[in-house]
Amino acid sequence: MFGFTQVAAQLAYLRLTGYRLTPERHGLRSRISVVNPATGGVAVEIPDKHAGMFGGMNAPRLLAGVRSLPPAGPPPDLQNSELLYQVLLSLALQDADLGGAEAADLADRALELSRQNKELAPPAALEAAKQQPG
Repeated sequence: MFGFTQVAAQLAYLRLTGYRLTPERHGLRSRISVVNPATGGVAVEIPDKHAGMFGGMNAPRLLAGVRSLPPAGPPPDLQNSELLYQVLLSLALQDADLGGAEAADLADRALELSRQNKELAPPAALEAAKQQPG
């Protein structure tokens, strides 16, 4: 189950960085296409779930394919606190050692650190927040 949470978090991160997610319904299931707005082409397609897998692909293979995508456009506006929090949370949810509540707490602490130091990149803010006593 955790692998699928990582896939969802990575898809959220890609969406925040400019990619578009387009679902295509098939009855009760959906196929999701990840569209690069720069080219308009489908960069990755996540097939319908069938028998615990997605078109013969398991969560680690899906995650590897999604993580290999290059940035779609300009980086997110890190001056927007809500957007920065969403970026931090999506990055924190990718950590196998954290649960959902722990990831949210870590993202809150990283947001405070980012507000104090505007030059701190989101991954560095998360690492710094991990080092702080929680």
